[in-house]
Amino acid sequence: MLSKFFREFVKAKKKSNTSDVLPELIEQAYVAMSAGELRKAADFFKKILEIDPYHVRSLNDLGVCHADMGDLPEAARLFEFAYSLDDTYIAAVVNHAKMLNDQRRSDEALEHLKLARLNDPDFIAVDAIYSAICLHRGDVVKARFFQLKSWLANFDNLRLANGFLFDTAYADVPEKTLSAEHYFWAQTVKPLPELHHEPLAKKAPVDRRIRIGYWSPDFRNHSVRYFFRPLIENHDTERFEIFLYHDFHDKDGQTSLIEDAAEHFHSVFDLADEDFCQLIRAHDLDVLVELSGHSSHNRVNLLQHKLAPVQLTGFGYPPTTGLRTIDAKVLDPFVCPPGAEQFYSESPLILPQSFWCFDPLEAVPDCGAPPVLSNGYVTFGCIGNTAKITGKTLDSWAKILKRVPRSRLLIRSISFQDPAALRVFSDQLSEAEIPLNRVDLHPPAAGEDYYRSYNEVDIILDTFPFNGGTTSCFAVYMGVPIITMFGESLISRMGFSILSNVGASELAVNNAEDYVKKAVKISQDVEFLKSFRKHARQRMKESSLGNGKKFTKEFEDACEQMVLQRNVLRRPVSMDLLSADELVRRAYATLKRNQIGATARIVKHCLEYYPHSAVAHILYTHEMTEAGKYDDAARYLTHQMRNFSDVEKVFAYLNIVRCHILAGDVTAARESVRLLSLLTVEDAFDSQQLALYQAALLGHENGQATEDVLHEPLNSLVEIAILVPCDDVEEFSKLQARWSAAVGGLDVGIRVVRCMESQKVAAYEAALQDNSCDILIIAQKNIDICRDNFAFEVIRSLDNFDVVGFAGAVHWKRLHWITDSFTRKCGAFVKAGHLEGGVAAPELMILGEGRNMLVGDMRVLDGGLIAIRCSAAIRAVKFDELLADAGTLMEQDWTHRVAQAGLKIGVHRNLGIVVDEAIPLNFENRIEARSLLSERMGFDIFSMEAEDRSFVSLPLHSNADSVNILNRMFA
Repeated sequence: MLSKFFREFVKAKKKSNTSDVLPELIEQAYVAMSAGELRKAADFFKKILEIDPYHVRSLNDLGVCHADMGDLPEAARLFEFAYSLDDTYIAAVVNHAKMLNDQRRSDEALEHLKLARLNDPDFIAVDAIYSAICLHRGDVVKARFFQLKSWLANFDNLRLANGFLFDTAYADVPEKTLSAEHYFWAQTVKPLPELHHEPLAKKAPVDRRIRIGYWSPDFRNHSVRYFFRPLIENHDTERFEIFLYHDFHDKDGQTSLIEDAAEHFHSVFDLADEDFCQLIRAHDLDVLVELSGHSSHNRVNLLQHKLAPVQLTGFGYPPTTGLRTIDAKVLDPFVCPPGAEQFYSESPLILPQSFWCFDPLEAVPDCGAPPVLSNGYVTFGCIGNTAKITGKTLDSWAKILKRVPRSRLLIRSISFQDPAALRVFSDQLSEAEIPLNRVDLHPPAAGEDYYRSYNEVDIILDTFPFNGGTTSCFAVYMGVPIITMFGESLISRMGFSILSNVGASELAVNNAEDYVKKAVKISQDVEFLKSFRKHARQRMKESSLGNGKKFTKEFEDACEQMVLQRNVLRRPVSMDLLSADELVRRAYATLKRNQIGATARIVKHCLEYYPHSAVAHILYTHEMTEAGKYDDAARYLTHQMRNFSDVEKVFAYLNIVRCHILAGDVTAARESVRLLSLLTVEDAFDSQQLALYQAALLGHENGQATEDVLHEPLNSLVEIAILVPCDDVEEFSKLQARWSAAVGGLDVGIRVVRCMESQKVAAYEAALQDNSCDILIIAQKNIDICRDNFAFEVIRSLDNFDVVGFAGAVHWKRLHWITDSFTRKCGAFVKAGHLEGGVAAPELMILGEGRNMLVGDMRVLDGGLIAIRCSAAIRAVKFDELLADAGTLMEQDWTHRVAQAGLKIGVHRNLGIVVDEAIPLNFENRIEARSLLSERMGFDIFSMEAEDRSFVSLPLHSNADSVNILNRMFA
């Protein structure tokens, strides 16, 4: 933590550097950032920092821009500076965690992420960084879950989308699912602003060379260079004019070699999207080849524009891009068998032999003899990202080692530079029953040592479904045979293509059983291993896979043919789609984050392919209801309902009723409820929502909007103390008046007492020990009441319970129990509206099923209000002061302790409670308190369990209406 002196120094610096132009610059920066114009946003942040070099948020967000653009060193510098200035700023904490993970210090990174999660469970970036840690440790299932969650929370962020798509490539999912995810992205991506330009030429050039442009962030010491340099250095410059667009912040020696081979070289990293697109258009290209797909630091979304008559993708990313505006994907006959078109939005551009060409174009050590000759045992190997190693792959490896006595397994991975990742992977090996004493785990080698590392391996065991690509090419180049299993599309057929090009297709199989058998058989054929070592590199150089001239000629001929064809390219017409249920789930996720545009695009995509999806149609009406067009929304759903199933009609009618109520049309609402009642309502949530509507509409019959609420006289005088932690005297006075009037004519003693928020623990304990008090009510300052006989309802409920509240859960298995499933919670309250400001009407919120007003067997209660029947047993349960100043966490924990002590806690679903979320509570200690409780209770703050934040709800004209409605709804 920073010293008090340094914090004051920073504050003074900030104050001395404030400027009238800062607010405008900050607004411009975030407008550009939210529009995805990262380079423009970065320019604004730089101007802000010229005025105020210690503006922590701008330092952090400039770092985010640089990270998203691909300048990771500069991003790391900015993140570290922001964190050093304020290590309590949550965004800086999260990005510091990212930097630690990038440095292979994932244990440290995870500790920072936990603090950020505890501080703000809904902070978007936490999920993205946690996903990166999970992928780094080989847990692809978790990586994909949290990356999707992060993406849906910030849907128009291209980097988050790319992260999810790349994680899906690593996942053990059907290849149709992989292509469907990419198609979903392309169909719902944010449209680009229109480019103002001349139309593309409709005819092929006749008086000049064909112009091919190559665009990539990887014209540098990157795996792409092993495949691109053989192409760029062998182009026929008499037939083709070559343009390169280097979209990276830096250059290195490989960049210089590539630039030297190009006729036109443009560094475009600093160009804003529109300027970059205009530059390409100005070059009047015939073919534009995009090399990165959804891999790191791309701007593939720009290819929504038609920047050249022919747009291709290839070499750098195995799956489809999903974009129909890209004309073709570079493939070969081995990776694209008949029927494989279904996996690509692009048309297959099938080259005769190989979809890429590998040549290091540098001095490479000779292939050594198979190490089995000197070791006396076979060494199997795998080199690459451990995220590709699925459970099924480990199972196959375990069988191979068992069937080949004395054999060993050598794995090299960048992940093993992190002790935590090494530990996790070792555990995975043990779980797969692979003996650790037969496994060697190493970090990757570099330079010539990398090539020589293949001389330590006899046979490479390929991964599935994501085959090795570059590493497999290195293996064959160094004479190491590969046992590979192939599937249906490029990502799972790279090994098959490589082996087929060197005449060893028999090493590729299509099932796990044959994979094991083939590995065992080859391990016993030393002559084959020797022969493969001797001839593989030469065979590679004789094929298009390793012969730059041959490959380039084949690629040039294909490009020329496509240029001549121009607009007659075949377009794919069918790809697998995500299910309607998944699409609407994602639409709801974006809507919860108020991403209206993203929701609309997802719903449009869903309805295009699933025109009878009831939930999608309901979501379609959201914009109508937001605009107050309730009648239009009701009419739309009524018209669409003829295509819905009975179950879907229930959901539709529930929304129609709500529209009628919002429109004030009670007659139409009552008729829709009548029609709804004729259907079978099985779902607990839907049933409760219907009951709420029925209760609300019943009160409108014969113009009767209110009811008298009667109560029985009390047998004896009851003394009630209401304790309100509230520092503001004026605010307390208003609460005191309302609480004092809540006796409803009862002959009770009631006193409303204020305590300072920082002293509430002592005040709670003292109030509990007061023998003159029969009932203690602890009410937070954001709690109000709208029931005149509140005191009577409390007294009556405490005849059944020791402690009662207005909401709770039947168990406490996650830190925020309110996100547990609907049927495990219970409660009712009014969410305060602010009608005077024109913001929102009050809303009646109900949790849980059933028609009982009093519900017992709770294990935790909402700490906003708890009513306590004072007794010796209750006084024995203490409040945990370490959980104070964390909202109502301490109060929730206390109710849980009461339940653990065997006392009865319950919920009264009509206490007339009004919760005003606009009034903030004290959360100064939230991180420490949440951390302590999570550890004590064993909560998983990165749980993958679904969150359910749904409430049965009803808009109200006034808070008091809720009392009568709930009296009619609950027995």
